[in-house]
Amino acid sequence: VAIIGAGVAGITCANLLKNNDFDPIVIEKSKGVGGRLATRITDSGLGFDHGVQFFTARSENFKLQLENSLITGAIEPWNPRLLNDQNEEKRTQFVGVPSMNAFVNPLCNNIQINFSEEVRSVVREKNGWNIRTLLDASGTLYQNVICTVPGPQVSSFLFSEEELVREMTDVEIAPCWTLLLAFDSPLGLDFDAWNSDFENITWIARNSSKPKRDKSNECWVVHASPKWSKNFLEIKNEQAIQLLLGELRSNFGSSFSNASYKVSHRWRYARTIRPLMKSYLSSADKTLFIGGDWCLGARVENAYESGFAIGKAFVDNQS
Repeated sequence: VAIIGAGVAGITCANLLKNNDFDPIVIEKSKGVGGRLATRITDSGLGFDHGVQFFTARSENFKLQLENSLITGAIEPWNPRLLNDQNEEKRTQFVGVPSMNAFVNPLCNNIQINFSEEVRSVVREKNGWNIRTLLDASGTLYQNVICTVPGPQVSSFLFSEEELVREMTDVEIAPCWTLLLAFDSPLGLDFDAWNSDFENITWIARNSSKPKRDKSNECWVVHASPKWSKNFLEIKNEQAIQLLLGELRSNFGSSFSNASYKVSHRWRYARTIRPLMKSYLSSADKTLFIGGDWCLGARVENAYESGFAIGKAFVDNQS
């Protein structure tokens, strides 16, 4: 079994397969696990959770996983002071510690993960599926393939399954420009997070307010709205920095003006706007599965549920 993608869905699925005596190989184009459960550490030691900011649980299945993660110390609750707190009932927010992908690290035990290996094509052949990568141009044959990367990426390398690709055409995943800022001295702001559904900036968080983060510098993460990010998707990083700083000034005056560290990051596939509305897709012979958070929504829990559902369906089909 080859699993393409080492995000939450892929690792959840791989863990379930491993626990049922299968031996999956995970193929991941980046250098680490977790996907958008990402933390950037600079050369000087600054830390930024520049992808997913936190996660919550609604389903009993995911609640149980989070309980186990709390016991192992992979996650901790985060209760930021909100600028626009409406005092409404909220679900407990969790973050990985000391970095976001710590949540999936315990699920990776004894699983082979091939890092820095970008998939170029997945083609059905007589005896299985041939996966070609940048490092393996001739390809490797697998009996079963599970794709857990964003839907648009799947359609870029899965050429032989037109019907499945067509089912993904209505899925919409918005990009996100992210701004990372660090300050040599505290800003003195009386909030740790701010969010809005109506501004060009939708989220600001004091990263150093999260548990087990370095508090020697004040680090902030800023997320642009899906619409803004889409409109400025192809601009250069320096342009994104200046434009987002301008948006910050519009909302907060000069509060964020004197950053000693300024970097932008573009997520091409960040937030599911229109999901597939089912847990996964599969070929008729159940040798190919396709899933991820985009199947069910935009939350970490959606990725977990999709990966778990694929794993269960695969195991049931093999028994």
